Amino acid sequence: MNNRSDSSATGVAPKLNSSLFFAVVPDLPATSRVATLAAQLCAEHALSGTPIAAERLHVTLYHLGKYPALPPDILARAREAAQLVSIAPFEVVFDRVMSFPGRPGQQPLVLRGGSGVDALIELQRGLAAALHTVGLAARAKQHFTPHVTLSYDEQRLGERSIDSIRWQVNEFALLESLLGQSTYLRRDTWPLQQAAASAEDLHYMSRALELARLAQAAGEVPVGAVIVKGSEIIGEGWNRPIGTHDPTAHAEIVALRQAAQTMGSYRLSDATLYVTLEPCSMCAGAMVHSRVQRLVYGATDPQAGAAGSAFNIVQSGALNHRLQCTAGVMAEQCSTQLREFFRARR
Repeated sequence: MNNRSDSSATGVAPKLNSSLFFAVVPDLPATSRVATLAAQLCAEHALSGTPIAAERLHVTLYHLGKYPALPPDILARAREAAQLVSIAPFEVVFDRVMSFPGRPGQQPLVLRGGSGVDALIELQRGLAAALHTVGLAARAKQHFTPHVTLSYDEQRLGERSIDSIRWQVNEFALLESLLGQSTYLRRDTWPLQQAAASAEDLHYMSRALELARLAQAAGEVPVGAVIVKGSEIIGEGWNRPIGTHDPTAHAEIVALRQAAQTMGSYRLSDATLYVTLEPCSMCAGAMVHSRVQRLVYGATDPQAGAAGSAFNIVQSGALNHRLQCTAGVMAEQCSTQLREFFRARR
């Protein structure tokens, strides 16, 4: 007779005792300001909810799951993924509060930001891609909204501006929540650090930026691309869909066509493609079909990027070729070029 008392023998689901998630925790001055703000809002609007304790304030990056006990393999793979994240320290700015929809009587009052939280979104996407690599995440979340939960209440508050609360994000953490105990345990912490780009990558991305300026001068979205095999440039391109009346004439496609002609083959094995903006699904698919070995891009595209932001075509296990991928090379210069272009057109 089997006397085991686990859920498979009894048919009773095991009690969930722990929740595991990655998070960014405010530094002490910011934590103090956030806690003070939460208390002020509760008093000002006669909210019945209790503000979240200062030691529990955080921005959730990725929730891994709830468990009866933390599985050692999940912890090990989570730590493996965290070590793959490469992003420089950054400042985050929260400048508004509002209520999110929630369960009756449990409306979350949250602290949010505008463009001041863009780097948090980039960090979350990098972490999600790393978790995917180690088998803990299917894909990046498309609708990640960075926020700090201040309290839960029956009332809902509309969005309102506040004096900005900012801090320098230098690390992210793996936290365990002891369910029902309002207690967090810090399982591990990783400093933010970005691997230095090689001189070669900087050289070719600089050339891609020069090509992007040609697109901008022609009234096209400033994106440039360079394809390198060995130490030779075999293809170059910049955005031309408007001028050529060709919806496929993205910088990457133009460069791929030129490279294929240069090599006398549509297969571009051992080639590296440099582009100033994360490729869209069309361009990512073309890279897979042409067997480009490596992709290096500058700015991320949260809405349509197909190299890990909106989805990840270049490294999809469902396809018969996957590219090596390096993100964020000269990201600030690439992003600035795009921002200035769109600002001038408004």
